[in-house]
Formats: sequence, structure tokens, C-alpha cells
Amino acid sequence: MKEDFLHFIWRFQYFDKSDLKTSDGRPLNILWPGRHNHQDGPDFSQGKIILGTMEWHGHIEIHLRSSDWLRHGHQGDASYDAVILHVVWEEDRALHYRDGKPMPTLVLKDRVAVSLRSNYLQLMAARQPNLHTSTLACGGAPQVSQGLKWNMLDRAMTLRLQRKSTVVLDRLHANGHDWEQTAYETMGHNFGFKSNSDAFLDLTRRVPFRLLAKYSGQALCIEALLFGQSGLLERKVGSADVYHRALRKEYGYLAHKHGLSSSTLSAEQWKFMRLRPANFPTLRIAQFAALLSERTLFFRAFLEADELHELTELLKAGPNDYWREHYLFSRSTPPRSAIMGRAGIENILINSVVPLLVAYARYYDAPLYREKAVRWLGEMSAEKNRVTQACKPLGLPMASAFDSQGALELFNSFCERKKCLSCGIGIALVKKDIVPTDVLPMRPLCENDLPLFEIECK
Repeated sequence: MKEDFLHFIWRFQYFDKSDLKTSDGRPLNILWPGRHNHQDGPDFSQGKIILGTMEWHGHIEIHLRSSDWLRHGHQGDASYDAVILHVVWEEDRALHYRDGKPMPTLVLKDRVAVSLRSNYLQLMAARQPNLHTSTLACGGAPQVSQGLKWNMLDRAMTLRLQRKSTVVLDRLHANGHDWEQTAYETMGHNFGFKSNSDAFLDLTRRVPFRLLAKYSGQALCIEALLFGQSGLLERKVGSADVYHRALRKEYGYLAHKHGLSSSTLSAEQWKFMRLRPANFPTLRIAQFAALLSERTLFFRAFLEADELHELTELLKAGPNDYWREHYLFSRSTPPRSAIMGRAGIENILINSVVPLLVAYARYYDAPLYREKAVRWLGEMSAEKNRVTQACKPLGLPMASAFDSQGALELFNSFCERKKCLSCGIGIALVKKDIVPTDVLPMRPLCENDLPLFEIECK
């Protein structure tokens, strides 16, 4: 058994509270279990209890065994001096405060329904979630209502939007509240997809948006700045062709003019191995440059667009014709379209434009932008990947990108980390077959009590 089970028991007060006493016999009444703390310090803060005849306000600490207090070094930590109650599964050692007074301890071992603990242990003993075999610890949760599953999917999606928009707001703060630079960095990070996202983000910081804006409509200048600063112009690919030489010449002039030559990335920072040619960073940079050369302020386009197809057309900006016959400099290929495909465009919309709009809505308290972002998610196709495949046993709807994004968050933040007691589906499985007399909830649960909103996202 893990400590998170005791956190769950304590938070929702799923134990018998009749004739409640501490281990040394003092009468105990719990007024408020406190707020779950995921940072350093005691597990629950701002708890309220009546011990004997006196009301106490302070922290609650939870352990499997009372001796864990000593094993974790709390006896020498002043932040634990305000602990008013030590809640344990079993007491294997009597504890005292630093001033020698006995520490109030509540033992839960004989107060928790056997079936509740059995259900928890059964869930934890299930196989680790596996993307290759599409297995989940809950096994598809056939006992859980479809409505609860859909509700959890919606809440996972809410968490995902919150988490991703927080990244945008942190980036905005670092950029001095410059929305265009923030949108530019967010888009660039996404244009690199997984393999080259960090290098792309680095590139957007070495070539700031305000510099590119000076050359709006001048495609060669923007291409030269991005390719030059990427370090890829110097990558050895054989003899340079006309276009390659033109980029080098233009970059040489611009680098001298703006003092850029000492801040280039290394060509080795870019990954080509095990990538399809359509995802090579050279082609992605060319597509990014095409988008930037057509718009001076493309973040404004995100805000002003009402229909999804408006942005879809914007992202179809085609790069220089050179890239119809090249994936790399000076190496020709049979002609084909160099415009980003539908899946790539929707990836940009889902992972860049939507988080930007939600962040903007939070920053200015303008919910209409969030509503627009959610509407667009509902209009895009559901993503097909190993995660959405693994979530199929849950019977979750996969009708749109809203559903698939929710499934990704559900799997990554809950299933994969076996945070079952932070998931409404897992909680329902642990509580199955529990009759009202087995556990005595202290009070009705409200929206703020949902365990979803206490999951750590790091």
C-alpha cells in the first residue's frame, strides 16, 4: 500500500469516525481535513480539529507508519512544528514534539472498510499501462458508468488547456508581455515537432520576431535569417547551388548588419536521423519562413479569425519553389508539394494556436477566446496515435481533437503515472461495492474537491 491511499482516505474522510480517539485515548473531532499540499511541508494545511475540549488549527501529516516521521527527518524541521495531528495506518512508535509533549496520532488501520482497501490494492496490482498492448490498469473500467468516463475526459481536457496555457503565460512573462514574440516562439517550438522542438525554440530566441518584422514581405531575407542562425547553411551537403549561395550571401550581409554571426546554433543540434524527409528541419524552417513572410503580425490573425478554415488557409503558406524539389540543400528530389499537410496543420492549431487563445483568455479575462479555441478543437479530426488506441477499452468518444487531446492528458497525467486516486474513474473503482455504512463521508463533495485539480503536472 502506498501513502497516496491514505491521502485519499483522509481527504474524503472515508473511514469510520464513531467514537474517534487518538492513540493515547484523547477524544477527537475532525472539523476540516485541510487542503492537500503538493509542495514541500506537511501533507494537509489549514486543518481544524477538536482535541479533548480544545479546538486546534494547523497542519495534518500522513504516514503509513508513525516511525516514518523520524525516517523522513520531520523531527528536525521547523515547518512541521505546526502539525496538530499525525494520521497513520499503524502506530509502531509513540512520537513526541520537540518540546517533549506527546503528538496526537490517529490510527486508521481498523477504521477503513476492508473492501475499500482491497479494491485499491487490486487496482494497484494491475499491469502497468502499456501503449504497445493497449492495456490500462483499470482494464477499461466496465463497472464505471459511461457518463462518469465522459466527465473525466472533459476534466482531463480542462487540465490540459490549463497546463498548456500556463506554459504560454510563463513564456509571455519572460518576453516582457510581448504577445507577438510569445506566439512566434510557441509556433516555432511546435514547428519542430518532437524531435527538433528545442532547437526550433532556441532559433526563435536568436532571431527575435521584431527583427523578422523589419523584413515583412521579403521572403529571401527571412529565409536567410532563419537558415543562417540555424547553422544549417554551413552543413556539408556537397557543392552549393544557386539558391544555397544566395541564402549564404544574404545572411552574410544581414548578420553583419545586425551583429548576428556570433549567435548561431550548431548544425549538430538539429536531428535528421529516423525522420521522414517531410519532417526534416530544413523543410520545416522553409515552411515557417513562408508563414512569417506573409504576415507582419500573425498573432492578431489568430485573435481575429472566427472560422477554423481561415487559419487553415493561413498555415498552408507554401515555401520557395526550391523546396518542391529539395529536402536538403543542393540535393534534388522528384517534385512534390512542399505545403504542410492537413495533419501537420491541425497539429499546429491544436498545440500552438489553441493554447495561445486560452492563455489570452486567461490573461485578459476574456472567455470568448477560450470558447472559440474549444469550438475549433471540436471541429478538428481526432488524432490517431498509440495513446488514443490505448484508451479505446474505456469506451471514450474519439469524434474530434477535443476528445483525443483529453485522452492524451488522461493517459499521460493519470494512467501512465498510475495516479488512479486522482482520477474519477479510479476513485469509482476503489469505491465499488462499498455500502453507505462502510464509510462515512464527512460532508458532500463540491467542485473544488475534485482530485483532478490537485494532480501535479511537471
